[in-house]
Amino acid sequence: LGARGTNAYTSTERTVYINDIPSDELERWMAIESERMHECVLRLFHTELETVYEEFNRSQDNDGRAAYKKLNELLYPHHPYGTQTTLGTGEHLKNPSMVKIHAFFDTYYVPNNMAVILAGDIDFDRTIAMVDKYFGGWEKGYVPEFTFEKESPLSAPVVAEVSGPESEWVDLAWRFNGYHSDDPIMLQLIAGLLSNGRAGLIDLDLLQTQRVLNAGVYAGISGDYSSLQVNGEPKEGQTLEQVRDLLLGEMAALRAGSFDDWLIEAVVNDFRQRRMRTWGENNRSSASAMTDAFILKKRWSEEVDLYDRMARITKAEVVAFANAKLNDNYVCVFKRNGP
Repeated sequence: LGARGTNAYTSTERTVYINDIPSDELERWMAIESERMHECVLRLFHTELETVYEEFNRSQDNDGRAAYKKLNELLYPHHPYGTQTTLGTGEHLKNPSMVKIHAFFDTYYVPNNMAVILAGDIDFDRTIAMVDKYFGGWEKGYVPEFTFEKESPLSAPVVAEVSGPESEWVDLAWRFNGYHSDDPIMLQLIAGLLSNGRAGLIDLDLLQTQRVLNAGVYAGISGDYSSLQVNGEPKEGQTLEQVRDLLLGEMAALRAGSFDDWLIEAVVNDFRQRRMRTWGENNRSSASAMTDAFILKKRWSEEVDLYDRMARITKAEVVAFANAKLNDNYVCVFKRNGP
């Protein structure tokens, strides 16, 4: 079909299939994809299993994966975010069951659990008619409700170490409620206040003054829980404990409100500009935003007005949130150099 970037990925709460196709091949793509997703045919089962198993083996000596796995195990000791990984275990891959794969497919690959997400040069009415033609005849299935044991609050730092051949770093993470709470919008704003490449607390205090080699902040938003993750890499001769203390110092500065009043507006404007640029120039970014909305059960209006709502958050609200929820209730993983 002249497609590019044909790929798939599976991650927290989602499996996504990706194609960048010519607009004049849209109907043929739908015909093929509807057949593929309607019935599971395992022609290449053993070949693909070898590929996945090799991917699993490569991941075993990847320091980043090891540190991320440990961080999630400590953040979510009872939830699948921490108790299992996307790739599973070696034993899972050694003894796969075609029967279980078909049962999984028949349970979850049903129209009431799927979305067809399109972005680009499309005629709306014609496209919707084609979606109805090729996907409209599918029968609704029963998708079992997901339940989980609620995590207990963290009251003190939880610390662990992993080792590997790559250079050292330290990860800190705080756990919060999932998307359908007030936490995620605040976490995204706080991530920008701490690190935005120019005027964040970490940018000014640690990076521009070269007090650490590198540092960054990430707000991870999922359905059941969210997290704020801060990481730092040491300079030569600097210990990971020293980097940790410097990062915690920036969290203390946030709690103290040690940032200028104009910074919230600047961060929000930066977010707006980045979104306008990526959505306007890249169809994949638009599709990705819609994918996230579908997975997290967002109303699209919530995505569109996100930064309007964020702009109404005050400095006093940020400081109160940080003092209430960003204290010694964190997880720390030291990634050390070693065998």
